[in-house]
Amino acid sequence: MLMERLDIIKSKNRRPCRGFGRQASLVEKIKNNEGQSLVEILVAVTVGFILISGAVTLITVSLKSSAQNKFIQGASFLSQDLIDKATIVSEYKWYCPASCTGNYGIYNLQKAPQHYYISTTTPLSSVIGDETVNLNGIVYTRYFYLENVSRDASNNIEANYTSTDEDPSTQKITVITSWQAPAGNSNVTFVKYLTRNLNLSFTQTDWSGGPTTPTDNTVLTPGRAYYADSGNVDYNSATGSIKIK
Repeated sequence: MLMERLDIIKSKNRRPCRGFGRQASLVEKIKNNEGQSLVEILVAVTVGFILISGAVTLITVSLKSSAQNKFIQGASFLSQDLIDKATIVSEYKWYCPASCTGNYGIYNLQKAPQHYYISTTTPLSSVIGDETVNLNGIVYTRYFYLENVSRDASNNIEANYTSTDEDPSTQKITVITSWQAPAGNSNVTFVKYLTRNLNLSFTQTDWSGGPTTPTDNTVLTPGRAYYADSGNVDYNSATGSIKIK
């Protein structure tokens, strides 16, 4: 009987501790949850970094674009201003060689690559060189150059100038305004065709030289000739007059 009771007591002592097993399982779950939380945090941080980087890039590009547009607007304003001044000069004085009183006419200025700008004196006049202008704290450099123009038989401007087809009443003006940008020098270019249509070309009172055609020599300076007529014109009988027969 004593032996049986001892076996019963031993068997009772061998029963597992249910509370201890539950505690161990809870610890494992906590460890697993901590691991999952750490991974979630790392994923969230990575996603946030990517989003923030993208936003910073967009903001940087937007700021650069805004600054570039400011430069371009200022340069465009100065280019248009210089073209307007050159147009005024061309209307005031188109043809005026060295023997002329005052400044040369637009037509008589040296052609590209010679640089010019328009002075602020009165009256406006052309000056050799480049002009520096400070606009809204930005330093710009501007100038223009001129090119002769020729026309084809249909009176259209030719892409490539030929001296035999020159149009002495048209000049091609190119205005360039540049500035120093962080990435290097930048510039804007404006092009316009100036035409002689409002000013007095020259005064001529003797036509006894007759028409220059068919040799097709354009009359550029006062003299005794004129370019062409349709026939039946008397230019010899009275100096200074032309009569239709």
